[in-house]
Amino acid sequence: YRWSKILKSEEKIESRVDFKWIGRIIAALFDVYSRWFNVQMMLIRFRLLFVRRTLKSKDLMFNQLEEFSGYCKNMNCSREYMKWRYDQVGKNNSKVFVIYEGDLMLGFIVYFLENSHVIVEDMCLLSEELNPYILWVCFIEKMFLSKKTSISVLYYGNKLVKNILRNLGFLKREGRSVFVWAADSDIQTRLENEELYSLFDGDLDL
Repeated sequence: YRWSKILKSEEKIESRVDFKWIGRIIAALFDVYSRWFNVQMMLIRFRLLFVRRTLKSKDLMFNQLEEFSGYCKNMNCSREYMKWRYDQVGKNNSKVFVIYEGDLMLGFIVYFLENSHVIVEDMCLLSEELNPYILWVCFIEKMFLSKKTSISVLYYGNKLVKNILRNLGFLKREGRSVFVWAADSDIQTRLENEELYSLFDGDLDL
């Protein structure tokens, strides 16, 4: 399924009302509510005020990843895989949003842009100490400040990520068909169990 969150609603709302000025007022109210009054996002912002660790975030291109340590040994989170998948093979001019402390990367979200729309390709936590909500809330806030209009996440996998997206105001929509070939019946059975996986757009395109 594809999970979507609207960040700037003016264009969508104006197309559904007769008077543009009314649409702009409604859109402004909706955007303020979506950004500041989502309960889970409010809780994470409040929690960040009292975090003693010096957590920082920023956008990077993949040739800038050398300045960070803290990659995990799983293939899809290794520096080599990320550079190969999204910089060498990928054609989307992908960027990586990172949460870090010092030179230690704690988590990242890979994404690309279609005009002002954000398409998430991958996400990975590199430290058990980083709450996944912090990663997503910081990412959403960055996209708000960058004046992006929406965030879209194609996802197949366990309930943890689904619950995070739902709690942060993402709406579940129909995704796209993905062809997967299973070598035997055991693999087929495992593929049908979503709880065993955490697959994003970048994984499903391989």
